[in-house]
Amino acid sequence: MATASAEVLLRVILALLLMLRLDYGSALSSPPEKYLFSDKTPYHFSSRPIEKPPRCEPIHINMVIRHGSRYPGGSRIKKAKKLLEKINRFFPNNSTFHYKGLSLPWSFPPDIINSASKEMSELGTEEMYSMARRFLSKFRGILKHGYSNTNYSFIATDKLRSSQSAVAFAQGLFEGKGHLGSMKFRPVAVKFSGSYNDDIVLRIFEACPRWQKITARKRSQSEYRKFMNGPEMRKVSRKIVKRLRLSGKYSLRPEDAVEMFLMCAFGVQTDSADSSWCSVFEDEEFKVLEYLNDLKLYWDRSYGRKINYNMACPLYAEITDSIERFLKNGKPYGIFRFAHTGTVIPLFTMLGLYNDSVPPRADNFNEQANRTFRISDVVPMSANVAFVLYNCNRDGAKRDAKAKNDCIGQCQQSVSTDRNEFGGTFQESHIKIQLLVNEAVVAMPACEGKMYCSLEKFLSFYSHIKDNCDINTVCNIHRISALGVWNERLGFGIDNEGKVVLVAQASQQSADGFDYNKFYGPPAAPEQTIRTSAVKKAFIDKDLWNQGPRITGNAPWARPQLPRRGGCSAGFSSLAGDGQSSGSSFPDSMDPSLVIFDKDGTLIDLNNVWIPWMESHVRELEEATGLDLADKMYEEVGYCPKKRIYSDGGLLAHATVAEIRQAFVTVLIKSGLDREKAQKLVSNCCKDFDSGGHDTLEPLGDLPAIFETLRAKGVKTAVCTTDSREGTLSALDRLGLMSMIDKIVCGDDTDIKPKPNPETALGICEELNVCPTQTVIVGDTIADTTMGRSAGLGLTIGVLSGAGNQKFLEKEADIVLNNVDELLNALYPSDSSSSSSSS
Repeated sequence: MATASAEVLLRVILALLLMLRLDYGSALSSPPEKYLFSDKTPYHFSSRPIEKPPRCEPIHINMVIRHGSRYPGGSRIKKAKKLLEKINRFFPNNSTFHYKGLSLPWSFPPDIINSASKEMSELGTEEMYSMARRFLSKFRGILKHGYSNTNYSFIATDKLRSSQSAVAFAQGLFEGKGHLGSMKFRPVAVKFSGSYNDDIVLRIFEACPRWQKITARKRSQSEYRKFMNGPEMRKVSRKIVKRLRLSGKYSLRPEDAVEMFLMCAFGVQTDSADSSWCSVFEDEEFKVLEYLNDLKLYWDRSYGRKINYNMACPLYAEITDSIERFLKNGKPYGIFRFAHTGTVIPLFTMLGLYNDSVPPRADNFNEQANRTFRISDVVPMSANVAFVLYNCNRDGAKRDAKAKNDCIGQCQQSVSTDRNEFGGTFQESHIKIQLLVNEAVVAMPACEGKMYCSLEKFLSFYSHIKDNCDINTVCNIHRISALGVWNERLGFGIDNEGKVVLVAQASQQSADGFDYNKFYGPPAAPEQTIRTSAVKKAFIDKDLWNQGPRITGNAPWARPQLPRRGGCSAGFSSLAGDGQSSGSSFPDSMDPSLVIFDKDGTLIDLNNVWIPWMESHVRELEEATGLDLADKMYEEVGYCPKKRIYSDGGLLAHATVAEIRQAFVTVLIKSGLDREKAQKLVSNCCKDFDSGGHDTLEPLGDLPAIFETLRAKGVKTAVCTTDSREGTLSALDRLGLMSMIDKIVCGDDTDIKPKPNPETALGICEELNVCPTQTVIVGDTIADTTMGRSAGLGLTIGVLSGAGNQKFLEKEADIVLNNVDELLNALYPSDSSSSSSSS
């Protein structure tokens, strides 16, 4: 009896020791309620046992894993330092101020200052390692095999924190199973899923131009922005001011409170574990700030818009394709993908998980207290989604294995090993699937609320995702499928719609075709002079088909992803601070180096200057000829006198004075005058237009404030107009802008190509020594936006204060604003709001 009791006690002790070992080095399994930072929360997991399907054995695991806890990005640190400079000046070193765990003045711990941007912290590597150890204990049958590239597959995005996560996770799986060193380390191969702007599987938010444009355009009216400026956030700011004794000294904005919140979040998960800034917040305030970020992620990444999850269809297709390959080949036993917040959230959204009946909004914070869409729980650091397959025909498998063994060397009898339509080892009807999120089994809509169901039922339920997955259409991606020479300057290709398009200057041949280092606008109907079928056949013969570069955008001549020139950087320096790579989506905060402005319709009111000039000259021509010319001339330049509006594509909107004069000459010739007389009449009647000397010159915004702010931020400015130089200089002088503009390009300058030819924009960039990808263009016509897009500028902004309307401008513009007064908020919303991006 005593022996039996001792044996039971020993088993209990061993079980406890095993549990302790599995939790060794892990993150919090149940974090304190206050330390909830939305997607910046350190990893925590469920310790509940996994309810596996009865009489089934696990045979395959397929995972998508967010990288582990990390350091803040360099731009995030830069932004926080600016806030600290403002606050610390009220607390000199000889008068230290203490509030709970915070001491002011405060500075970042050395480990944060010395870390690489967004580098994994020790906590992040521990999260990955310990998670792998727990999966190994739960699914040893799947993960017991020795490592080889055929047994297990590790895939990561091109971000270092992703590959570092893969290595730490693999170490947890294969520790002690290798041959290197005393720890018997086993190196694993980590495959990369593609470059950041071409990865449609694991980093689609960087490779989907349509999602980027919609997100940027909708952000200013977002629920996130409303809540940021709402009563809950203002209350948080007021309380912090009182706690830090800043009343009457510093007007703390809600955006500043967000920065403190993020300093707290990153402090908790970095090596120094400095949680000083967490002292500033009460428990309820953590919930307010958590909700703010959840709003952003809901509307920009999840159920808020269909494109948020529709663009995840390539990932779902890859997961199900790899499952089918396993059923066919019996390997690999496990596939592990390492990615980001923007990968995991669209995936579980596509699967229909955590979908509350009432969406989170700026006005229902209290009602959302028990929401299931709580990112702190669902997508913390190291968040993971695991698809586990079970073979539920174990008796048949064992019987067949015995029959095979009995048959070896003696007979060739057939055995009843399960085979499916793929010719594999497992029959799909015997396979069940289970979904784990952060190591806990979750009920899927496909399984009607149950914790597992048949693979057939799962695939059938979600079949529409894969069947309708056309990512080129969803994201408006164009791909060039063949390359060739149009002439000595331009190359051409065929896009995914089968259209022949001109894409770039072919400056010199390279090994795989040509080096396209410049880009030009739409050519004169190349479809009329090149037969698509002939081009395709020629390139198939040369084995160059499907080897072209990728381009993105709305038009067939849209901006390509081309090699950078002259040491240009990759794009804007994002201040979003949490994973958005430069030059991808349009981050909440940007550091452009140059802004190019159109003049008429953008800086000054076109209606008050150009229309009176044109109408007066048309009247003079009618008086000189005795002809009714107004209707014909207005039609020629794209002007409607009844509504006093002009067409975006008309000459009045974007042509030079010389081109408008020539249009008048053309009308006179068509009306019966000979060319010489027509030219003389136009020359006498249509004098040069001086927009600056016009009595009704009206600016379209607080222009001095805009230009002064840009100059203070170190941003160069240029004006590119079709107006004459004399009129332009006069107008800019009257507006008080001359001393703040670095470059002026006018329609009558020699060797200047008119809009939308991108050479002018590229020439401005070159003369001011600014990379095109660090340049913003602002204009009111499609000629302006097409020039920006064709030149490959970093950001193209349309304004509705001139000729263009929303429908036409958004075809080429990345962002459409009401007027130039909204420019600074569009470029620097971080001055009045905070941002975060996928990490």
